[in-house]
Amino acid sequence: SVKLEVFDGDFTDTSTSTVTVLNREPVITNLIFPHSVLINEDVDMTVLFLDEDPRSGAASEDTFNVTIDWADGDISEIEVLEGIREATATNSYPSEGIYYGTVNVTDDDGGICISEFMILVVAEGNYVLFVGPDKNIYEGDYFISIGIVSPNIPTNSIVSIDWDDGFEEDVSINDDFSFNLGHQYVEDDGVYELTATLFILDESLFLEDTALITVMNCNPNITALDVSVEDPIEINIEITVNALFTDAGILDTHTAVIDWGDETSDDPADLNQLSGGGEINGRHMYAEAGVYMITVTVVDDDDGWDEKFYQYVVVYDPYDPDAGFVTGGGWIDSPKGAYVENENLSGKATFGFVSKYLKGQDKPSGNTEFNFNAGDLHFHSSSYDWLIVAGTKAMFKGDGQINNDGNYGFMLTAIDGGIVLGDGNDNDEDRFRIKMWDRTTDKLIYDNQIGAVDGEDPTTFLGSGSIIIHKR
Repeated sequence: SVKLEVFDGDFTDTSTSTVTVLNREPVITNLIFPHSVLINEDVDMTVLFLDEDPRSGAASEDTFNVTIDWADGDISEIEVLEGIREATATNSYPSEGIYYGTVNVTDDDGGICISEFMILVVAEGNYVLFVGPDKNIYEGDYFISIGIVSPNIPTNSIVSIDWDDGFEEDVSINDDFSFNLGHQYVEDDGVYELTATLFILDESLFLEDTALITVMNCNPNITALDVSVEDPIEINIEITVNALFTDAGILDTHTAVIDWGDETSDDPADLNQLSGGGEINGRHMYAEAGVYMITVTVVDDDDGWDEKFYQYVVVYDPYDPDAGFVTGGGWIDSPKGAYVENENLSGKATFGFVSKYLKGQDKPSGNTEFNFNAGDLHFHSSSYDWLIVAGTKAMFKGDGQINNDGNYGFMLTAIDGGIVLGDGNDNDEDRFRIKMWDRTTDKLIYDNQIGAVDGEDPTTFLGSGSIIIHKR
């Protein structure tokens, strides 16, 4: 714990706080060893690692246990004292083969780092070339690996690599008898046969080894989706959609679909194809009032795909004489978290509302009351902006005051369960949501379905009362 004490000459005040120091795991930085040895030849391995604060560079006071599994049944364990960051061990192999071992560095708090290694063991007089195991990578990724030659090859030997995509190169043999492999397949995904050829010039010999590199397709990724409207719009107003996507397969081609949520779609959508991505654009007008979800889907030429949703576009028709209206009254159980000023409060909240378009008006009329006594919250509407009635669902938005003060926006969403069941009667399927926010600061005040996007169906059932959507 940390204690702060303040003294002004007359009085002293103290404050104590607990500080938890978390362990930082060690990091293996290098394994130094010959990648190729003869049978029964000693293999000396040095393990280098770090355990420092990356910001200050201060070293920890940990001690460590280093375990080397040589993959032949032998295991070396080395205790490393405080302040030391390396360990060494020796092993030998009695038979030929390729051995895949592991190194574990564990600190005294249980933090651990693991690294793998590969050793080629050959008999005296044999020449061996190993290009490495088969590997899977994703398109756009850089293939990195190592190959190994036997330790007894002449120093003027050459390794040539054919990547099976039209590119070939010669690579150098390192002092530890390994050679580095690195390549990016820019062609589309597929299976490539990597071929390494070892030319032993002194004896006019050559060896070949192959590995299969499977380049797997990467799905495109929609990184941005912008819709030209945020507030509800009237019918027959054009909106635009713009989406950006990326694809690690820089040679992939793509198609896109925009589903407007009203049983119409742009298929295919307008798409500007770029290297490693592209842009999708669309325009649309809604002919009927409703709450619509827009879905943008992009597909590459290998059937990889991604989709992104915009929830929701709210469309209303202030001039529809048959749109109907909505009334409701009753109570709900207000959940914890709904009242932002005190998220621990919960309990009964009562409501009553009516919202309807009167003839010749472009904005609805009515009144909304909401009372949450546990939070001393009493809301009364003063005006409405719009009303949507679509099937079983009604939404309206407006302004009002809380406790007869301020300027607050609200949005009310209701489901008429009688329509859901088709019986036209009051029942337990009615659902209600109200969201209130400060018009001046945009600060959220209350939402009994907090975290849900505007336009999402309510999930709070009535404790008692009814919601009725009236058809004209």
